[in-house]
Amino acid sequence: MVMSLQVREWRKRRGMSLEKLAEAAGISRSYLNEIELGKKTANENRMRQIARALDVRVEDLLAPRERRELEETLLRLLEQLPPDEQRKLIRIAEALAASNDVPPTPTQ
Repeated sequence: MVMSLQVREWRKRRGMSLEKLAEAAGISRSYLNEIELGKKTANENRMRQIARALDVRVEDLLAPRERRELEETLLRLLEQLPPDEQRKLIRIAEALAASNDVPPTPTQ
């Protein structure tokens, strides 16, 4: 199951042991282990607990790895730019999206 792989991957990225994540998420170590092995699935509430303990979005646990890596790379690069350059890059991305019939994302 996709989620099982993502939970283990995020746990290792965060340098957390199985025991530490289980404790932070408020679930048993054996249950978390079964989720990671794909033997059990987590309901929505458990997914939220695990995501919160890993400091990620629930979507991050479910998203394909390649998309997540792309998002992280883009965000890391964007954060390195000064605010005026960030706005320019967003306008360029919006123009590219518009040329490909992708609806714009609301800005804050």
